[in-house]
Amino acid sequence: EDAAESAESAVDPTADAAESRVVTPVANAEVASPAAELSVGAAPSGEVQKPKKPVSAYWLFSQQLREEVTQMLKEQNDGKASFGDIAKEVSARWAALADAEKKEFDDKANADKQRYAAELLAYQKACDPVAALKKKYEALIPKRPASAYALFCQDPAVRQRAEQAVAASGDAATSRIVSAKLAEMWKAAALEEKGPFQDAHWEEQGKFQRKQRAWKAMPEYAEIQKAEREQEERRKAAEAAEAARVRSENLTAKRAAKSEAAKGAAQQTPVKRKAGKGAAVSSPEATPKAKPLAAEATTPVPAAKKARRSLKSAAMIAEKGPQIDEKVLAEAAGMGLDAALRNLASRPEVVAAAKSSAEILAALQTSGGLVNPAKRSLIGS
Repeated sequence: EDAAESAESAVDPTADAAESRVVTPVANAEVASPAAELSVGAAPSGEVQKPKKPVSAYWLFSQQLREEVTQMLKEQNDGKASFGDIAKEVSARWAALADAEKKEFDDKANADKQRYAAELLAYQKACDPVAALKKKYEALIPKRPASAYALFCQDPAVRQRAEQAVAASGDAATSRIVSAKLAEMWKAAALEEKGPFQDAHWEEQGKFQRKQRAWKAMPEYAEIQKAEREQEERRKAAEAAEAARVRSENLTAKRAAKSEAAKGAAQQTPVKRKAGKGAAVSSPEATPKAKPLAAEATTPVPAAKKARRSLKSAAMIAEKGPQIDEKVLAEAAGMGLDAALRNLASRPEVVAAAKSSAEILAALQTSGGLVNPAKRSLIGS
């Protein structure tokens, strides 16, 4: 029975139970429709929660049959129903279900997908309005052209030569090995061989710059710029609030340490009275030594203070200018990413994360030259 009760979670072998939201059986409630769209959940702390992933048609079907199948198996097996038996029975019934009968669950699963898409858009708008706007206008934003090296690697004839060279050496032509071979071929290529790819890159670069000028004249670009300024102001305000909180915690810790030290000193100070009737003189055994007091008064540096020092150090490094490897900078310039590389490398969060120039450039390449998405991929936020 315990196994059967534990099976009251999802029995869909294809669904991720940890990611799925708890669904009321279909017989009693409908799946949330897009009409309830921007109802993104909020945590008790007020932070916006990421929407739950949509459920599948099979999940909905299994939830409807769960109790019925569990009861049937218990009757057949002396009150026992294992999770595996429940999943097997539900799966068999789903396989035997006609397409017309499955349509009910497919429609509700599609409605839940629409709900998820709407909530995800609201979540992005709330958490990263700049990214949401860039997603909205991605068709208008010019794409940076591929570098000469990227065009070289993408050329079918060049790639075929690389695969043949790898096969001739007896190695398996995996993506990693072929990429390494392409890099080797580019490095050894003469200027005459690189020329066509460099010419194609500069031609595309010129087109990109013309499109970029036209894009910057659009109202959509101005909207994104405004959102970026507002987001940066919020970020600075949040950092200032965090710094104030750290200062307050440090001050409170210092005051508590001083108070404890003063209490300890008062308790360990011997009481001396004049000799006479009823007089009491403290003995050496009754008077603790002063050295342990000094040890007790010493408090470790709070973790919050260390975090503040780390952030301050990163900010000072960022003000002086990022230290970027010259080779990486040259490679970024060839891709048209040198300005973005300097921008991202100077961010205090990236400096504090101690990322190398090569890692920063790789993140920019993955994000298509967008600084904020690259920063999030580097620091994991």
